[in-house]
Amino acid sequence: MAKSIFSTFFFLVMIMMIASMVVDARHLLANTGGLLGGSSLSGLSGSSNTSGTNFFGDSNTGGVNLFGDKNTGGTNVIGSSNTGGVNFLGDKNTGGTNVVGSSNKGGVNLLRDKNTGGTNLLRSCNTGGVNILGDKNTDDINLLGSGNTGGVNALVSGKTGGINLPNP
Repeated sequence: MAKSIFSTFFFLVMIMMIASMVVDARHLLANTGGLLGGSSLSGLSGSSNTSGTNFFGDSNTGGVNLFGDKNTGGTNVIGSSNTGGVNFLGDKNTGGTNVVGSSNKGGVNLLRDKNTGGTNLLRSCNTGGVNILGDKNTDDINLLGSGNTGGVNALVSGKTGGINLPNP
């Protein structure tokens, strides 16, 4: 009899534990902090996530986004169409520090074109700040690029104002 009661009790405890694990798994994969799921908040490896930290997913909004495109705000790495924060290896970023991405605006932009403001290196169509090895720069110090305006311009043509040195 005692063995039967213990077996029944153990069986009921196991059923409750399994049900609890299923509820925990469903909560984990649901719309709040989901893993490997789409349309989740603060998701990992899912698309259409909103805020929080998003890895390997696109169309995320806010927080920290890695390897995903169309993220908004926060820190975005290896994704395109990011807005604000620090963006690496992605294009069409806006503001902050942008490295190896095109169409960035403001901050420090390296190795890409169409950046605006800040420090721009090795690309064209930059505006303001310090521009090196790129053309169509405007204002401050411009080196080895054409079409610069103002500041100090070296080894380039079509400059206006400041100190201009002839092409070699």
